[in-house]
Amino acid sequence: MKYTLIVELVVDDGPEYYVARHPEFLACTAVGKTDKEAIDNLAEMTELQLEMLSEQGLPAPEPAVIQVGARHIVCAEPYDTSS
Repeated sequence: MKYTLIVELVVDDGPEYYVARHPEFLACTAVGKTDKEAIDNLAEMTELQLEMLSEQGLPAPEPAVIQVGARHIVCAEPYDTSS
């Protein structure tokens, strides 16, 4: 399935890092030193969460169209979790 992908650059007193998430999943976020690392980590988290839902007989979340605030960078293409 294709889910919305949101990647945020976090800048605070420490080193910069990226947070990636699918808003369709309530507790599915990942971090990385680069946007690619955060997205790759999120792919692993998403796959595990989908497996867990399947094992419990629960449906996967439906992809959603989500409006995002100006502080987010949204990829033009939804992220395909089937790869």
